[in-house]
Amino acid sequence: MKRAGEGAADALTAVGYTGDVDKHPACQEIRTFISGAGKKGIEVRKQFTGAGYGWPQDAVDGALLVLVASGFVRAARNDQSLTAKEISQSQIGVIDFRNEGVAVTSLQRIVVRKLIVDLELPCNPGEEAAAIPRVLQRLTELGRAAGGEPPLPEPSSLATIETLQTLSGNEQIVAVYEHRTELQESHAAWTQLKEKNSERLPRWHVLQRFLQHAGKLPAAAEVLPQTQAIHNERALLTDPDPVAPLVAKLTATLRAELLAARQRLVDMREKGLASLAATAEWQRLSPVDQQRILAENDLGPAPELHVGTDETLLAALDAACLEDWKTKAEAIPARVDRAREAAARLLEPKAVRLSPRSVTLKSEGEVDGYLQELRADIMAYIKAGHPVIL
Repeated sequence: MKRAGEGAADALTAVGYTGDVDKHPACQEIRTFISGAGKKGIEVRKQFTGAGYGWPQDAVDGALLVLVASGFVRAARNDQSLTAKEISQSQIGVIDFRNEGVAVTSLQRIVVRKLIVDLELPCNPGEEAAAIPRVLQRLTELGRAAGGEPPLPEPSSLATIETLQTLSGNEQIVAVYEHRTELQESHAAWTQLKEKNSERLPRWHVLQRFLQHAGKLPAAAEVLPQTQAIHNERALLTDPDPVAPLVAKLTATLRAELLAARQRLVDMREKGLASLAATAEWQRLSPVDQQRILAENDLGPAPELHVGTDETLLAALDAACLEDWKTKAEAIPARVDRAREAAARLLEPKAVRLSPRSVTLKSEGEVDGYLQELRADIMAYIKAGHPVIL
């Protein structure tokens, strides 16, 4: 009784019996009494401890538990299946016992138990029926993780597993035994696909972000059709990896473009600062004022770029895309003008900035007229005591 209560299907060896459990005379008698309709534990006890049998209650309880442990009888309480290890002797009277319609051989149990362990779930002897639902659930989750929406392959068929999940008890154990090869192959294939999925799907998303940053670059025009083909053909998990070379092509182009854009900004800034340094206003300022004006007009050194890895390159592009660098470079002349104006205002607080109107001049007379008009505007400010900044 004690060994059967621990889930040992071979508990009858404690009384010197080594044959099949269902062939033991006492177990045969109990299974016949239980029949197909099933009996409460208290009914079984009354039958075999009473007149005509007179067995000790431990013998009756032990036989019931070893039949449950070996899978020939199913135990349940409130329609909830129980293993032999889950049944205490004090509860046996209120538990329902029903014969299993299908017998499981020792070999089948050993093979199914090995399958469960190979699929990385613990399973002690006699616990096969309790472990199989967990195995089928794990396979279901694994099969779903092996596919998905494009560019992933179609989700794997779970028809066999769903059929097995409709079964229970010995019938389920035998069915798993019969489908063991398919289950093992599915586990191996789906595990491999899941690993590829977890590695490649993030890289696929990175590829989409690089494509957005590449915009209208020639490399993007070359990579985009191949990316669309991977999506439409659900080819993300095929070998060799179809995404890696596309990411490599885009990153090489974007890295070069980004470094070149920064260099253009550096060149424009150096040119602008050189023109600013040549002005009389700038030369009259102290270094402190010069640095302050440069900072106020965003004319400081270009930020350093760290683009040695795909991750740092993507971070740099997210912080400032190629168009942002272009805009910064194109803004340098206007910023230099504002810095010169700020220098002049610092030296001449009353100075005003005069922006000559934009015109199209076609003759010498038109030029003379325009210059006379501009001179008049300038002199009006000067006569009013305001230096003029052009």
